[in-house]
Amino acid sequence: MEPLYTTITLDDGQRLETILHHSTCTPLNGDCNCSQGREGLFCSHLVWVGLVHLGLDAPPASALAAETAPTGDLRRWLATLSPEQLIELVLEAASRNLEYRRSLHLRSRVEPLTS
Repeated sequence: MEPLYTTITLDDGQRLETILHHSTCTPLNGDCNCSQGREGLFCSHLVWVGLVHLGLDAPPASALAAETAPTGDLRRWLATLSPEQLIELVLEAASRNLEYRRSLHLRSRVEPLTS
């Protein structure tokens, strides 16, 4: 995969250049021009870049609320999506969860298509 290049501007105006290297077969590593990064450490800025890339950068309270909310609460939002968007969500979930992928494959072989 391509590295993630990001410039972060801190509250004090300091600009940090970060590069997060990620691949499926190698350990996660990166470079940042903060003091920890210059010492070769994996700093919090690189962690933040990774979380943003994964879409997990929500505040902890929001993340916990999302994790514990009933799945039925998603129904209203899902109803606003196009069929293509729904298909992409299902495929994304199947690519991340082997058990879900197996379940979908089994259902596709058993349940008849309706259109």
